[in-house]
Amino acid sequence: MQKHYFTKITCFVVLTLIAPLSFAKNHDGGDMNGGPKGGMQHHGMEQHDPIRKMLHELDLTEAQKSQVKEIMQSHKAQLKILKGQMQQGHMQLLQLVGHYDQDAVAKIAEQQASTLKQMIIQKAAIGHEVRNVLTDEQKQSLDKKIAKHQKIMAIMEEDE
Repeated sequence: MQKHYFTKITCFVVLTLIAPLSFAKNHDGGDMNGGPKGGMQHHGMEQHDPIRKMLHELDLTEAQKSQVKEIMQSHKAQLKILKGQMQQGHMQLLQLVGHYDQDAVAKIAEQQASTLKQMIIQKAAIGHEVRNVLTDEQKQSLDKKIAKHQKIMAIMEEDE
């Protein structure tokens, strides 16, 4: 039961708060960080990214893409710091593998939880700003796609 609840929370965060970020593309077809078209395409993972696909189908106008780019750029520095903090915590945990110290692990876990909380808040704010760029029709379409994806995730959870 608790696992099912956690899965739903995770799905909600990913789909409703972070989803708009997946489509952040600029006018030349690259991603917002200047990467290749399709974002994760260079890792061979584009086909496994349903969020990117559903947002691509919204067909943003050039003006909307420009607005999304501005939103992403305004939050980029803070997200980079938070990502670095998460990576640092992960590295600290790896260093403790050979000599387990419960107090040290607990301290790192608290730091990671705090950083994750900040990331979720930051990404929720970005998602809200990006969503405000969408037309009512695009919002409705996105909501339908998210609901469909949530149903699929629920079915997959039942199969476990």
